[in-house]
Amino acid sequence: MRMVKSIIERFKNSKIIKNSIWMILATIIQMFISLFLNIFIARYLGANNYGVINYGLSFVNFFASVCTLGLNTIVIKYLVTEKENQGQIIWTCILLRIISSIISIMLILIVIVFLKGYDQLILITTFLQSITLIFDSFSIINLWYQSKLESKYTAVVTFIAYIVMALYKIILLIAKKNVIWFAASHCVSSLVTSILLIILYKKHNGQKFSFSLPKGKELLKQSYHFIISGLMVAVYAQTDKIMIGSMIKDISAVGYYSVATTVVSLWSFIPTAIINSFQPNILETKKVDSNSYEKKLVQLYTIVIYLSILYTLFILVFGRLLVLILYGNEYLPAVVSLKIAIIGCLFSFVGVIREFWLICENKQKYAKWFALIGVITNIVLNFIMIPFLGIEGAAIATTITQIMTGLFAPLFFRDTRLAFKHFLKALIFQYQ
Repeated sequence: MRMVKSIIERFKNSKIIKNSIWMILATIIQMFISLFLNIFIARYLGANNYGVINYGLSFVNFFASVCTLGLNTIVIKYLVTEKENQGQIIWTCILLRIISSIISIMLILIVIVFLKGYDQLILITTFLQSITLIFDSFSIINLWYQSKLESKYTAVVTFIAYIVMALYKIILLIAKKNVIWFAASHCVSSLVTSILLIILYKKHNGQKFSFSLPKGKELLKQSYHFIISGLMVAVYAQTDKIMIGSMIKDISAVGYYSVATTVVSLWSFIPTAIINSFQPNILETKKVDSNSYEKKLVQLYTIVIYLSILYTLFILVFGRLLVLILYGNEYLPAVVSLKIAIIGCLFSFVGVIREFWLICENKQKYAKWFALIGVITNIVLNFIMIPFLGIEGAAIATTITQIMTGLFAPLFFRDTRLAFKHFLKALIFQYQ
């Protein structure tokens, strides 16, 4: 009993736990607002128009990974170790991301024309959704709060932004607007978030913004492994929807598959918040005690692994009922692909923790090789399976890819095999 009280007391006094709770609560609100609105929107638009929205969105999400320039992965480390240059680091990263976002929007439209011709509806909806890439550049400020373990402020910002976005979408539903209006709604939340983050940063006396070309080059030099990695991850993360939309004539298939992937990611805010909250503490611990550093890393793996297993079991048992309740009979074709895709959920988050470990150990160069393994695996499997198995084939391809990149890829290189050992230690709760 005394041990239980000790554990509870430790959790109550842990800044990591408190920070995680703020991030989780914010994302729960975001998730529920987004989920229920998307359910009504999916029902209102129907599988075909919902497919159009998600086909365009798959390109936006593809380039969103590229637009980060790999900076999100290393910025927290810089903000923790170079506190005197925080204003310069933040603004330099923001400007670099804005430039990459504008280039990405142009590339998106070119690719759409190449794949689908001058389909006016797809072009317009995709362009409107892609504008969010520019506004998302200001999410770098959020990393500043994460580095200080003060995510409660950005939690409030997220809440306000999603309320505004929700009201906008509700108005569209009441007014019975067409699919183009719903495409435009995609960037409302990111626009409001970017404005509020700037205001909040100034209010909390953040350092004066300044741009430094040498600092930009230094950051890109550190992150270029993750730029390549991000590009490759984007390929195998979004290529399934892109290939479904291009290889299957009925665009509704993209709608069904989008429902499956949405349900898979319903809970992702929890491991994401936990991982983000552990990062600054693990980085600080590494400076003073390598044993405690590894212990905390394995603890992080353990928490994420077993939470993932619980959610996987839940979906395997209640997946069909969940789709039926949330989306209705029209979207039941998504159930089989949902139950296949959920199996890869665990390994995707294992990969996220491993990438953070690569940064801690200055082994970023291996990130691009892991991603390359994923790209080759995913594209080959999709080409083979989609023509024969449809969206279920895409789900199988994605699941195998996540297992390969999240678990087995580190075994291919001597310097990264320790990551596999971390996974095994986490499975058996071995922290020493």
